[in-house]
Amino acid sequence: MVAPGRHIRLDSELPGNGGFMTEATAARPELIVFDCDGVLVDSEPIANRVMAEAVTALGWPLTTEDCIVRFKGHHFDTVIAAVEARLGRPVPGVWVPDLRAATGAAFERELQPVPGVVEALDAVAENGHARRPGFRSCRPEEIRPGGRKPS
Repeated sequence: MVAPGRHIRLDSELPGNGGFMTEATAARPELIVFDCDGVLVDSEPIANRVMAEAVTALGWPLTTEDCIVRFKGHHFDTVIAAVEARLGRPVPGVWVPDLRAATGAAFERELQPVPGVVEALDAVAENGHARRPGFRSCRPEEIRPGGRKPS
């Protein structure tokens, strides 16, 4: 909720309001979509650590930080192509399924909600808003903070 008199900046300009709206003038949303990674959970460090270990095992030594710098924001197919180009050969046929399994197992063990997000989601629900996580690069079943599926 926005405190009375506070403003929310919108991506697009609102006529006569300089691009701002107040809580009093805001339409009540029917659904609030939360981006998953970095908002609900932070899977990037875990996924990139597992990726670094898997790529290093193929013969290209990489750190977690190397993977973040080289691959963050890239589609998985692009990452595989880059690894294959660097190695000069295709990755083994079991590599991708093994990497996905190792990443999923690491998520199961280590993934935690971003600090404060559980309380924020509870507040959204208490105010009667529907909410859904948004997933771009992973399937919802891959992200289960504390062993729970996202709600």
